[in-house]
Amino acid sequence: MGRNLRFLQAADNTRPYRSHRFDVFGPKIGRRLTLFGQLPMSYWVLIESDYTVEGYCERPVLIPDAKPARVVDYWVKRHEQEEFWFLLRPSEIALPKDKSIVPPAFQAWADSQSIVIKCIVPEESDSQEIYFKNWGTMIRYISSNMSFVTQDLVQNVEKFISKPRTVGELETYFGEDDPMLVRTALFSLIHSGKITCQNLDSALIGLGSTVEAI
Repeated sequence: MGRNLRFLQAADNTRPYRSHRFDVFGPKIGRRLTLFGQLPMSYWVLIESDYTVEGYCERPVLIPDAKPARVVDYWVKRHEQEEFWFLLRPSEIALPKDKSIVPPAFQAWADSQSIVIKCIVPEESDSQEIYFKNWGTMIRYISSNMSFVTQDLVQNVEKFISKPRTVGELETYFGEDDPMLVRTALFSLIHSGKITCQNLDSALIGLGSTVEAI
């Protein structure tokens, strides 16, 4: 986790005025990170929940000579592509179409490094509230308990879910194991993209939730 990544830590830890601070642990990169504001926090959850993302870094680059000061919100690494994410502020969304928050020199440098720049207009998160709650729960389980989960348990859970099962069926079958560790093993498989859980965006995950192999 976190090895062989182009960016390993934030380039700027300045806290924006009146922003809320979140201290979290990122399972994909195996380290703690600090996020400022609900928007970066929400997109961090989306990054962690996307199994195609292999690594990432928060605030990896401070754009030289930008006025006002501007950082890249995230660097995201997929198998065949690297990306810089700019989460657009309201004032940036309102800019004329012929204006860009990305200076030409920075765009040219990103192109030379084969890094794709993505300017993201944030979506309303209210409609994703349940999705964020579910992934918040799973990430907390993985962050807190994964070091206590054996590879054998993960493999056995994956084997049991070779056909669709409910979480309740899973916990009953592994009744002699700590249910917290069984759930952690399950959540780690969902996190890695080997298992999927139905209705993560519409129902809180529980004993009746159905999980199945991808």
